[in-house]
Amino acid sequence: PEAIQVADRFHLLRNLGAGAEMLDDLSPAAVARGLTTMFQMAPAPREALARQSRQCYEAHLTPRHLRDRHVAVYDHAAKARSASA
Repeated sequence: PEAIQVADRFHLLRNLGAGAEMLDDLSPAAVARGLTTMFQMAPAPREALARQSRQCYEAHLTPRHLRDRHVAVYDHAAKARSASA
């Protein structure tokens, strides 16, 4: 189940356009391999991942985006509650 959750999170980030590389799992060995790979990357691919990550943040994850999403969720819940009352 943890591997599925990790994969789901990765696909979510990838679908948002985040610069991300998949880890096999969250074990210390897998994280160490991922960090080793990252630090051994050539500058150009590493910079491309950084640009993608920043673009994802600016498009989807700023405090304003998060606030707007929370407001939308609460508005939806309030409407659903009103409809059922």
